[in-house]
Amino acid sequence: MSFVYSTKHKLFFCVTQFGHFEAWDLRNPDSPMLTPIDLSVDEENYPIASRSKEELELKKLCRTVKFLVVDQKSGDVFLARRFILEQVDTNGSYVEVNYENSVTGCDLGYPYKTIGFDVHKYDEDNRALRYMDGGSLDGLAFFIGLNHGFALPAAEFPELKPNSIYYTDVLSPPEWIDCIYGGHDLGIFSYQEGTISPCFFPCDVKSITRIMPVPTWFTPSRE
Repeated sequence: MSFVYSTKHKLFFCVTQFGHFEAWDLRNPDSPMLTPIDLSVDEENYPIASRSKEELELKKLCRTVKFLVVDQKSGDVFLARRFILEQVDTNGSYVEVNYENSVTGCDLGYPYKTIGFDVHKYDEDNRALRYMDGGSLDGLAFFIGLNHGFALPAAEFPELKPNSIYYTDVLSPPEWIDCIYGGHDLGIFSYQEGTISPCFFPCDVKSITRIMPVPTWFTPSRE
């Protein structure tokens, strides 16, 4: 589902749809080396963490997508789990959809929308995924989308919000080819406050329109 390269470990890390982790050493292209990674987890906060019973129940209704994110400076690796509510009403609440004559809620005019993230940090020494509790992402700003995930130290980029996740849509045609929505699911998630603010596009449901092609993050060349 996601992979990143860590300069700290000199390895490619990847996570599968079923939550399995792997590390690949590709320094010798004639003999790539695979290392399966068996990690321990905080069972109270994995695979779903929540601040309340209501938040937990809402997250259980969501589609989840996993992303690996690497800190561009330190090389640290994080697992971010994104929760996408697949059909929301104009007030942002969940809508139960009768799928008898529809493939998705989007067909019936209900857009999907990201409601939050859970983040765990890869702890190499203890071979564990450590839940990032207390609303802190080590002062980083995460960037998540269709391409690889990366993080920047917000202290070095004053225009960025620390402990926040900047995200763009991860669903693309043909998943919503017949829908009036798509490509619209982007914003800035405050990991500390648990709130979402606009990122160059309104995040309220009433203002959602289709964006095509899907926005993608890129990093400018230093040269």
